[in-house]
Amino acid sequence: VEFLLSRANVRIAVEQAPPALIIPILWTDGSAVIWGSDNPWRAIWERLDLDNRLVPALLPLGDAADELIDPQALISADPAALELLAGRYGVSLAFVALVAFDVEQNRIESALVGSGPRGPLDLRDVGQIEAGEEEKAMAAMAGRLLARLDEEWRAAVASDPTRQARQTVTIGVPFRNLQEWVGIRGRIETAPGVDNVDVRSLSAGQAQIVVTYTGGFQELASALQFQGLSLFDDGVNWIIRAN
Repeated sequence: VEFLLSRANVRIAVEQAPPALIIPILWTDGSAVIWGSDNPWRAIWERLDLDNRLVPALLPLGDAADELIDPQALISADPAALELLAGRYGVSLAFVALVAFDVEQNRIESALVGSGPRGPLDLRDVGQIEAGEEEKAMAAMAGRLLARLDEEWRAAVASDPTRQARQTVTIGVPFRNLQEWVGIRGRIETAPGVDNVDVRSLSAGQAQIVVTYTGGFQELASALQFQGLSLFDDGVNWIIRAN
């Protein structure tokens, strides 16, 4: 099945999660730096592409309203404090991203703590650093935390039957005339589970489309059959024909 889906260009695409709020906190010299311009850990996060991810993220403004929240509650990732900040920014997920350096051990430690898509989340990471490479180490650490957050979302989608992944498949559609093509396309678009039909090419007697659908491939075939359409493999491509 995997070979057939691969050859037919069937692609599983997990949809983006709702945006998450991330509060970068730097632990240095026995104290925490949260707000203000003297937090290089926050500066690292500001330079990352936080929008084009499986779990898009945003950073708090760090304005006077944010500063009213008890810093100790943020350091401990207190759920009430995170919920308060999340509500202010209109998101449902909020995390504290902590980072600390152990100079004697040449080590950097980080944690992403909060309420994740599957419940309480506490992601930890440890890495080695060289003298003068602190910024590079922080950037790598932030990237790994984001990647693991993406994996948490994938796992949440996979474990929740109500969050079905969308898939795409490229299909050829032969037709005898324009009227038949319009009719076939309409039946595909209204088939249960079909979210979108993108026409990639159209020529005399043949169209190539990309169908985006929710559920399994066999479910798509059954839905098309119900619409009076047959989905079959001609040895090279998937083809849809009117019955």
